[in-house]
Amino acid sequence: MRDCFFIVADANMEYTLRGMLSRERFDLTLQCGLFAFDARLDLLVAVGDNDPGLFQRIESYVRPVRASHSYLVVMIDAEWAGSPGAAQIRTHIVEGCVRSGWSENDVVAVVMDPELETWMWQDSPIVESVVGHSGPSLRQHLAASGAWPLTSAKPLRPKETLEAELRRNRIPRIVGTLYRKVAERVSVKSCVDPAFAELQAALRRWFPLMGGGGHRASY
Repeated sequence: MRDCFFIVADANMEYTLRGMLSRERFDLTLQCGLFAFDARLDLLVAVGDNDPGLFQRIESYVRPVRASHSYLVVMIDAEWAGSPGAAQIRTHIVEGCVRSGWSENDVVAVVMDPELETWMWQDSPIVESVVGHSGPSLRQHLAASGAWPLTSAKPLRPKETLEAELRRNRIPRIVGTLYRKVAERVSVKSCVDPAFAELQAALRRWFPLMGGGGHRASY
């Protein structure tokens, strides 16, 4: 029985997860116990289905791994054509997992509202470097343009803001690469996104820190 299986809606989520869990002692970054992660065994991308297909066919995705893994993470965006909204997506996914034999306590539906790019945006020199920004603060630049008001924790339109900055700085958007670079390096301490907090809380619950040594991963 392996520790945790991750099902994600697209390649950008895949590379974000790979970057996050490829860090040396990622458990210290996430403040949870150490667990085993091998992308070949513990990760599935809903290739061709993306967010709506994963949503519609959730049971067919989660049923096959019920016997092989103890815990399950499903990652999906809230914004896509025909989306019923974050709350209903979360409920639908968890209910589908339960119908497929999973315990509700062993599943977390990580619904990024509106989308994954919310996780990318932090006031960090790492983010500035990845999007090719130079000169005065990127945060101030985006505040001045109205894309990221100083009163807001994230840009109003995270995906569109990222794409605009990449175009402005002539940075090619290679699938997954930018996301992995940020996930490998940026601090998560200041990440206030509710979906990330939900993921982190689930991993802490499933793999609790234990007296100095942490949880021993099962290989």
